[in-house]
Amino acid sequence: MNKNIKKYAKLHKNEFNQIQKLIKKYDKMVVFRHVSPDFDAIGTQLGLVNYLKQKYPFKEIHAVGEDSVQLTGFTFPPMDILEDSWFEQEFLAIIVDVSDPKRISDERFNKAKEIAVIDHHPNSETFSTINCTDTAAAAAGEIVASMLYYFEKGTSIGYHAARNLYIAIAGDSGRFQYSSTTSLTFALAQQLIDEGLVLPEIYSAMYEEDIKSLNITKKLLENYKVTEHNAIYYVLTNEDQQEIGIEQGEAKGFVHTFAGIRNVPIWSSITEDIEKGCFWVSIRSKVIPVNKIAEKWRGGGHDQAAGCKLLSLDEVPAFAKDLDDAIVEWNRNQK
Repeated sequence: MNKNIKKYAKLHKNEFNQIQKLIKKYDKMVVFRHVSPDFDAIGTQLGLVNYLKQKYPFKEIHAVGEDSVQLTGFTFPPMDILEDSWFEQEFLAIIVDVSDPKRISDERFNKAKEIAVIDHHPNSETFSTINCTDTAAAAAGEIVASMLYYFEKGTSIGYHAARNLYIAIAGDSGRFQYSSTTSLTFALAQQLIDEGLVLPEIYSAMYEEDIKSLNITKKLLENYKVTEHNAIYYVLTNEDQQEIGIEQGEAKGFVHTFAGIRNVPIWSSITEDIEKGCFWVSIRSKVIPVNKIAEKWRGGGHDQAAGCKLLSLDEVPAFAKDLDDAIVEWNRNQK
């Protein structure tokens, strides 16, 4: 086992051992994650399920939650569908990449006999039996991959588990570009690649787009806004989404369109959800922390990647000003 992985596992040895004890205790398990899932949420969820099914073939193990318009069928397979009656049995819930009960996709986690949470978001909830949280981790997949290699003493965790966990880590680290990326991140990437991963296939599954995406990109390039201090944001109303033939879940994923633009430190997507009566917001940045902005607008997240929601278009100007203010403050502090 790589020395960085070994060192990290030693730091979390107690939590890892407690989680392993729970896994061995239960014959039925369900792995949950957050709503509006991303690469890390589903990659970590399925990577853990792949490992557990291989390690414990006689146990019943499931992954649940809403499917992703962007990721299901392309990057990942569909989620399991379980009837309510299934949850009347005694089972263990493992919740990854989320520790806010309100953001867990499938509220039936609360029927579990015991709950383990593995996350890298700040949290103050105490509803779980065991909580393994590391806010410095680049991804929840980083914590789970370290845990599984600890369980296996550095030997193989299986190709499918490795593939999904690599996607989780690559996705949430911005393909190893975000400031949360560390030597541990690269050590785990190497260990996972050594399981037989073919990187062109993985990145194709993650980022390859169809012709329809050109229409979306065209719409964004026609409608994006630039603030006084060079933050970029775009708004896609329900009418816009219908015009270009996409579902709400697809729209926010195109925030990456504005990554890598010189002198643009923050970029954001604002997409209407007609069913929920709100506008979902994704915020990204190169170096400026944006999680505090997200927290102000009913959300949260990481320094360079966060999400929140606006209740109406009337809130957009104030939100845009907050992006500008963050840029001004950052520039002032660098002098």
